[in-house]
Amino acid sequence: MPEIELEEEVLGKAYDPKLARRIFKLAIPHKREILVTVLFMLVASAADLARPYILRLAIDKALILKDFDKLIVYGVFYMVCIGISSLFSGLQSYFMTRMGETIVLKLRNELFAHLQNLDLSYHNREKVGRMISRLTSDIDAILELISSGITTIIGDGFVLIGIIVLLLSMNLTLTGLTFLLLPLLFVVSFEFRKRMRDIYRMVRISISIVTGNFAESMAGIKVTKVFARFKESAENFYRLTQNSLEAVMKSVHLAGIYFPAVELISACGTALILWYGGTKVIQGAITIGTLVAFLNYLGRFFGPIQELTNIYNILQSAMAGAERVFGILDIEPKIKDAPDAIDVDFVEGRIDFEHVYFGYEPDRLILEDFNLHIEPSEKIGIAGPTGAGKTSITNLLLKFYQPQGGRILIDGIDLQKISNKSLRKLIAVVPQEPFIFSGTILENIRFGRLDATVEEIERACELACLGNLLSRLPKGLYTELGERGAGISVGEKQLISIARAILSDPRILILDEATSNIDTETEKLIQIALQRLMEGRTSIVIAHRLSTIKEMDRIIVIQEGKIAEMGTHEELLRNGGLYSHLVEISERG
Repeated sequence: MPEIELEEEVLGKAYDPKLARRIFKLAIPHKREILVTVLFMLVASAADLARPYILRLAIDKALILKDFDKLIVYGVFYMVCIGISSLFSGLQSYFMTRMGETIVLKLRNELFAHLQNLDLSYHNREKVGRMISRLTSDIDAILELISSGITTIIGDGFVLIGIIVLLLSMNLTLTGLTFLLLPLLFVVSFEFRKRMRDIYRMVRISISIVTGNFAESMAGIKVTKVFARFKESAENFYRLTQNSLEAVMKSVHLAGIYFPAVELISACGTALILWYGGTKVIQGAITIGTLVAFLNYLGRFFGPIQELTNIYNILQSAMAGAERVFGILDIEPKIKDAPDAIDVDFVEGRIDFEHVYFGYEPDRLILEDFNLHIEPSEKIGIAGPTGAGKTSITNLLLKFYQPQGGRILIDGIDLQKISNKSLRKLIAVVPQEPFIFSGTILENIRFGRLDATVEEIERACELACLGNLLSRLPKGLYTELGERGAGISVGEKQLISIARAILSDPRILILDEATSNIDTETEKLIQIALQRLMEGRTSIVIAHRLSTIKEMDRIIVIQEGKIAEMGTHEELLRNGGLYSHLVEISERG
């Protein structure tokens, strides 16, 4: 199994002003909640900062003086501060989390909707694992900055400033001794931040690779089983997860050095203050309460510094996630409604390709000066060698891609002037490999028309010859199907796909060899269902087996992007051209 290639730019700048503005712009509609949250945070922080000061007063003015009444008062004040701090911390956490999750919900839905609107060309080149990563971990990184990041910056910044002010107010000398340790702390933090950036890059890359490999492996599980590559697949996944583990452990190892180092610096500061402050207490220069309060504040002093240092990692992750998420949101769909696009509710089904040029890559044309006229309700078969351009014709008709030249018309209306939404209602597709969603059979069929009644769905099932399947299932239409229709055969999936198309009641029908790889008995049912479906509709059938298009009104034979032959089955056989040759090969096979 091939390795998932590394992402070119997993992390961007540590701080990008444009990205930061876009992230915080998401929070603007919630500015009232932010203000309330900040207020709660400041109240909680103020109450928390007051506790050591109350402890100082309790020691100096109650314990030392043996004033029991004052001790009770200070004790009550201390408990009130704890209560206020706990209450408002809880409220702040609740409101900030709710706001963050609301923002993420909106962003995640916006990204999902945008991915749905992007062209097939984007989805063909983009790996599913990467899109999953964008929708989950990248958006979660943005959430962490909005919720944890904002609260940390504001809350810890306020606490840090408050502690410095209180320390200075209590004793300038002790405060000066504390500040002697700050340069060392900043050097350690700077070095940690620099090293952590590179390690975190490795972690993000490894997680992305594991996610992509997992998604790819699950999508190709049948191939793995067919070729019995369980061991190789598992070994490859183990190797990728091992790389991820090693990257994570490097970050853990670095954090295991940094945080104890900060604790050691903090402990040295505490020991220094305890020694010098204790000396001053013995000398009577400061009170015991001042020393206890000072040590208490000192213990809280280094915590906010560590958390503010960690903000760099949160910011780094959020910038990287935002760069990728907004990068997708900034992609403009190539296939979108023209300014003068109109809704078309009904067409007779006449189709014209006029001098159409098309290639998936501009320098490699698949269709060249392609011209085709299809009458309303005409049944057209399309045959030709592999790569001749058969599927490209229907992809253009569905407006999955834009032609490089020429135009396509339905009932004389240029396809570019028909809105995408109404075009989808006019055309239905029964693919070679039907896709069944997780859910009930009824939900899968109703996908063709969401406002359909149960009676209409039952009628579509009847026309699609689904009676045998529904009769043997205890819950009938309400039977739950697994992922991709697990639990029913390929033929039964195709019948559900046909019922879905019948329910949508299209004027134009595209069949991509809907009877390939089906058992004989089910094929007969599918043929009956397809005949009912094609009745009175313009139908285009892409043939992989030529026997399926014998009864078409006309057969178009495509070769190298052009129409090589055209006529009925009998006429083309008599001509002895490419079609006759393809039939001969098919019969020999």
